[in-house]
Amino acid sequence: MVLMPDIDLEDARNRAEELRRSVEELVIEHEGATILLTTSIGVASYPQHGDDSEALLIAVDDALYQAKHLGRNCVQIYKPKD
Repeated sequence: MVLMPDIDLEDARNRAEELRRSVEELVIEHEGATILLTTSIGVASYPQHGDDSEALLIAVDDALYQAKHLGRNCVQIYKPKD
């Protein structure tokens, strides 16, 4: 989890996307093998997606699973379930 106080939702999404791309660009060589990584990231914002730490943690966890469901290796802003 990364906390970014005093940042708006779009800036948080952009920073998460930068982090995702940085992970994707890593090339790890280990014992003759090349290891490539990807990451899925969920983004949620206080108080828009939760007005306390528990609600916010649930929202960001849901956003992470939404990102994984969309095919992984992406950033997803929390979208409430219908």
